[in-house]
Amino acid sequence: MKKMGVAFFAFLVLFCSRTTSLESFIEDWIECNHDETRIPRFFVCDRGYDCPDRSDEDNQLCETWLNSQCSKNEVQCQRGSGKAECISINEYCTSENPRCQGELDRRVCEMLKGGKLDDLDNFVISETADDNLNKSYELAAKFQDLLPYTLRHRSCPPMYTLVGGQCISIFHIGGMTWAEAREFCKIISGDLITFQNVSQYAGLVRHLQLHGKYHRVCRLMIALIDIKAYFWIGGNHFNKSEGWRWIDGTPMELGSPYWATRYSTECVDRNVTVSAEEEVCFQYYQGPEEDAIGQCVALDYEHYFYMSDENCIKGMSPICMYMGSTISSRFSPISTLSKK
Repeated sequence: MKKMGVAFFAFLVLFCSRTTSLESFIEDWIECNHDETRIPRFFVCDRGYDCPDRSDEDNQLCETWLNSQCSKNEVQCQRGSGKAECISINEYCTSENPRCQGELDRRVCEMLKGGKLDDLDNFVISETADDNLNKSYELAAKFQDLLPYTLRHRSCPPMYTLVGGQCISIFHIGGMTWAEAREFCKIISGDLITFQNVSQYAGLVRHLQLHGKYHRVCRLMIALIDIKAYFWIGGNHFNKSEGWRWIDGTPMELGSPYWATRYSTECVDRNVTVSAEEEVCFQYYQGPEEDAIGQCVALDYEHYFYMSDENCIKGMSPICMYMGSTISSRFSPISTLSKK
């Protein structure tokens, strides 16, 4: 009798060293498969038949429950690119953000969620490890909802929508260099967009921002094209003698209201009249960086779609304007902004 008491005490010490409290042990029970007998999860696959139906020692279950890398009732968990560590099976199954990656059969987790031992073949996992497939379908649905504002309009040819009386292609799912973006636009009978005046530029920016706000309050709860995007447009800095020019060769207007705000370490001439007594140093200006970041022009999401000089080999999305001379009978002619 004394030996049995010592053995039971040793069991409690061993168990309590693996759990936070006896209370948590009592709560961590699971029901046997074919009757209402409940056993501690710690007894599963311990080579002792604790369930009358022996479901706690099922061969298929124990093949995945036990492993050679960790102690009993533990399994390896890896998050991201970090090193794998041994944690309890229960923690493995409930861990989220990020989810554990490992060799444990996820059907075990579904079984534990139900609180009852069962044949693993009775559980079907409908998602992949990271639910990538379902996420892909969700993104496809969002893409479809955005088509009328980006790539489809009954008054424009395929791949174009109508913005301020002009057929524009907002190819938000693309990521390409500036030159590749221009080639893409040519394939769809267009070219990278240029602006002849402020109203044309403001109309496009308003289109992006307006529909972005619209979708934030709709069921999608996203901005148009997630509007966290940078777009190539038809401006570049070919050489110092010509400066910043549109793709048709006309000079680009630098400054307000087109360009993002920059900070200069030197005083910047604002062309404003001040009294002789005043010493005013303006250090903010709108335009390309003093030491240009790149030679190509983009609409900068970070700066609310103001223009920005960017490295021409960065991957961005093109905004094209329609330049085709022939128009399908399926849609009405739309004037373009091409410069002759």
